[in-house]
Amino acid sequence: MDKVATSFAFGFTQNSQTSVRVNDYVAIEDFITGVYEKFNSNSGWVNSNGHLFASAFSHYTWHKTNGRELVCDLQGVRKGDSYELTDPAIHSLNRLYGMTDLGQRGMDAFFDSHQCNELCYGLSLPAGHRRQAVLVARRNTSYTFELWN
Repeated sequence: MDKVATSFAFGFTQNSQTSVRVNDYVAIEDFITGVYEKFNSNSGWVNSNGHLFASAFSHYTWHKTNGRELVCDLQGVRKGDSYELTDPAIHSLNRLYGMTDLGQRGMDAFFDSHQCNELCYGLSLPAGHRRQAVLVARRNTSYTFELWN
């Protein structure tokens, strides 16, 4: 995989419009066909169109990691009874996952707006912690540089 990524990155460096350099790693994914939707954000925003799975999945990831991490910023395409997701964010207590990892603040924002649903109950997920969120819930992805200076 390193060889493929390096070769692909090298191909990009031939174009002066890119900032990818030789030996940089790049992430590439297939184009997802279908109606693209955003289901939740990394600042606590939740799509009100009844997509129960996104909130339950985010809640599940927090529970499964003993409150250390939470996967959110879920977006993608519904395909029958399944979803194809892309570009999630992960909040972690130590802010390990880059500019969209809002740490405990992000987790607090999620639980400030999260309403447990039938999927949460079906998975026997414990109620998340309720703290006053210090983030404004918005649809767009939030970045650490917008919050911490």
